[in-house]
Amino acid sequence: VEQWATQICQFGVTAPGAAERTQGLRALAVRERWAWIADACEAYEREVDRLAAAKASFRAATLTALVGELLVRARAAAADVPELRPAWVLGSDAPADVAMEKVRLVALGCRLVADDDRRLASLYFVDPDTATVLVLAKAWSGERRNGPELGRLFASSRMSITELVQGELVTRAARRKANGALDLGASRSMQSTLLPAGGGWDRLPEPILVRDLRAHARRLAAGPPAVVAPRLIGHGVAVVAIARVARVAVSADGLELIAVVHDAADNPLTLCCDFEAVCPGAVDALAAALAATPRFVAGVLEARAAGWRMRPLAVVTTRLVVLDVAPPRAAAPPAPAAAGPHDAPGDPG
Repeated sequence: VEQWATQICQFGVTAPGAAERTQGLRALAVRERWAWIADACEAYEREVDRLAAAKASFRAATLTALVGELLVRARAAAADVPELRPAWVLGSDAPADVAMEKVRLVALGCRLVADDDRRLASLYFVDPDTATVLVLAKAWSGERRNGPELGRLFASSRMSITELVQGELVTRAARRKANGALDLGASRSMQSTLLPAGGGWDRLPEPILVRDLRAHARRLAAGPPAVVAPRLIGHGVAVVAIARVARVAVSADGLELIAVVHDAADNPLTLCCDFEAVCPGAVDALAAALAATPRFVAGVLEARAAGWRMRPLAVVTTRLVVLDVAPPRAAAPPAPAAAGPHDAPGDPG
């Protein structure tokens, strides 16, 4: 890993031989069953492909972070630190593929992404028994449908995206990979049942369900850094219980919504949602949900210098609202509001 990183940094990610060096490192990681090294290499290769294809989705910061993560994992595994077992840091003790006999999966929403004529959907579920977020990822090439139309595409052999993220799924046909990727199988004999949505969020276990953001920050600080923790693609996804909505501001053109909500301990959380063509109803759906006494919001929870921040996946009011597959609303959004001094999010620590 050290040699690979040195060569990449010295000669560049697209220099002659760089792809072969990365493939060699990934092959070594696969042979040694270093699940997190192999997974990080695959993520690195995908980001390099975006760079080579001049994709708008390319992020230089992501590429840099992946190189740094590989170095940190290698050095942590080589260090004599009892709390950082090499097998745990490298992922060699993580089962590659596990059959889930009978499992109840609670839907937390989905995220749609457009990449030219390619569409990607990530469907988020939580297994309440293990407090693990699992992700069902699907991709379609030559596809230009968006929002609710895209939501009608089948994400499994029997159910569409919208059907799967609208409730709880009980299945005997699920399999999960080491990184939390979910496979519902293609068999017609898959035994799955959809149950009413959203009602079970208040019974989710910690740390998936967050009722006190400050206590959540202390819990995270007591654990290992994410850069050496298991590489789970659902990392950071959480459900936050909402006590009140402090502010909702929508831009004059209706293309951006920024809201501040508070948990029961009065800790603020900033919700941000930008208009994207692939999910044209998301901003309107979030504005309507925030006006309807929301109880919970799900999404990737991030600690920023200015406070906690989230791009919501779904909101529970009296029903479950999945933003990216929601249809655009004809009603006018709330009028733009200026932020007051008391609306600034607090320190997450």
